[in-house]
Amino acid sequence: MKILENSWYFFFLSLRNYLYLIYTVCKVFYLHKIRVAFSFVKPTPVLLYGLNKPNTTEKIIILFFNTMWGQPLFSPSLKLPNNFEITTDKQRISDASVVVFYLPTLGLMNRIAKLPGQIWVSCTMESEGLYPYFRDPKFMKHFDLIMGYRTDYDVYTSYLDPEHYQDFKELPELQPKTNLVAYFASSYYELSKRTQYVTQLMQYIEIHSYGKVLNNKKLLVDKRKETKNEIITHYKFTLSIENALVKDYVTEKFFAPLFVGSVPIYLGAPNIEDFAPGEHCFIDIRDFDSPKSLAKYLLYLEQNDTAYEEYFDWRNKPRRKSFLDLVESQKVNPIIRLCEKIQEKLSNV
Repeated sequence: MKILENSWYFFFLSLRNYLYLIYTVCKVFYLHKIRVAFSFVKPTPVLLYGLNKPNTTEKIIILFFNTMWGQPLFSPSLKLPNNFEITTDKQRISDASVVVFYLPTLGLMNRIAKLPGQIWVSCTMESEGLYPYFRDPKFMKHFDLIMGYRTDYDVYTSYLDPEHYQDFKELPELQPKTNLVAYFASSYYELSKRTQYVTQLMQYIEIHSYGKVLNNKKLLVDKRKETKNEIITHYKFTLSIENALVKDYVTEKFFAPLFVGSVPIYLGAPNIEDFAPGEHCFIDIRDFDSPKSLAKYLLYLEQNDTAYEEYFDWRNKPRRKSFLDLVESQKVNPIIRLCEKIQEKLSNV
């Protein structure tokens, strides 16, 4: 068992957290400016990009004004409905019937207004806990459709990708476990207090932290998801703590360990059971009154193979209906489902 006794460690940890708090306050202020910028948009077209002219093409043009952290929109093999075209060229904004904004990376937008008849779509895969203006009616009234992680959004987009996880029907074979607890976190920007919790947990049990946060293990090769999945395959447990404790916000931190055969130690969405593929497949941090009591339980499981292996019984049983419904809802690509929603909305005009 590894015990942290060096007071200097906690001094620098506190200093780092203080500096990060300042950074967080500045970021929240910046995000507030985004909300204010939208709130002063006038109803008449004032365009920063392109000329104010009507769309003369027969296709329904969807402009993705910005993308999720600069990532590609979709696989090149994705086949769009015949009457749709997707672009990221901002100069075509006046030709676009639909404009999609990825809110977390939007930036300041004080020189753009909605053209008559144009459909605006807000999109996010980040929790409204970190970005509270997602819940601001004055801000959200500018959008006609919402696309993202919440199950009640117009286009629900889960972090569970059936293409990657094969519906959880064909799970990879369990691998020998050579280590106890793995942890991956790359950002201190969080509201779940996970850094504080994991720091305390480290006092009672050995944790290998591969991310930028509380790092004590180096990655020789980093192929992102591929590397992470390969590593956690050989750990009995994976700490799966979201950056915010928000309904429906369940990321790959939960699904990846389940798929590769490491038991998730989860803290995040309060309705996490709705996303679990089976009974007794993860450890809920909320069931323990302290990091010390959680560590005691993990050490018990480390010594008791029978109790530990019960966390994999679900793999040999039918999946929960709620989980199968979740998978089924994601089988059609979210871009295609967005096109269907747009077609429906345009037909009702």
